[in-house]
Amino acid sequence: LSSCELNNDGVATLCQAVRTKACNGLELLDLCKNGISTDGAEELAKSFWYEASCCWGTLTELKLADNSIGSDGMAAIAQALSHTKSLETLDATHTNCGIEGAVSLLGGTGLKRLRLFNNALGSDGFNALSAVLPDCTLLELDLGGNNAGVASVHGLLHAILTTEQITLKVLEIGGNDTGFEVEEEIEQIKKVHPDLDIARDKPRKSGEEES
Repeated sequence: LSSCELNNDGVATLCQAVRTKACNGLELLDLCKNGISTDGAEELAKSFWYEASCCWGTLTELKLADNSIGSDGMAAIAQALSHTKSLETLDATHTNCGIEGAVSLLGGTGLKRLRLFNNALGSDGFNALSAVLPDCTLLELDLGGNNAGVASVHGLLHAILTTEQITLKVLEIGGNDTGFEVEEEIEQIKKVHPDLDIARDKPRKSGEEES
């Protein structure tokens, strides 16, 4: 259903339909680029509270990229996902999720894979995520393209370094400021968490041209 111009009314109609007749067997729901805002996201969130009647009982992946859902809408989604047991992957790329929305998605949703690429979280967002990241149960997290500064990227990595046990296996931080201090922190993380792969933009030495 990507790029189908559903908008909020279309999402509301879809959610009403699945409450009437469950989508058994549906594993992927792609709602990218549909003009969905906070109201539509909240309607979608409500439908997840009906999982007892199997509205989305088999859904494992939800794509919401390129909809201006906003912080309140994403927080509603996160709260609803804490009620579902099947959903493992959420693509919230470029959803204007805000810091509060991003933090809510990391805490208690049961997700295994989360994309928060290109949400303008910035340094404040990374600082906020640093506080909740050690306790999350994610396997993969994409924080690329959020324009966070070196200090906040370093702080997020340090939170991982000082956590004894983590579930995270893949972390994407490209599109944020990095430097040699970040590379040093990653080298330390490799010793403590050797199974964690951290994708990033490697810093260039002075005078070195971009290839």
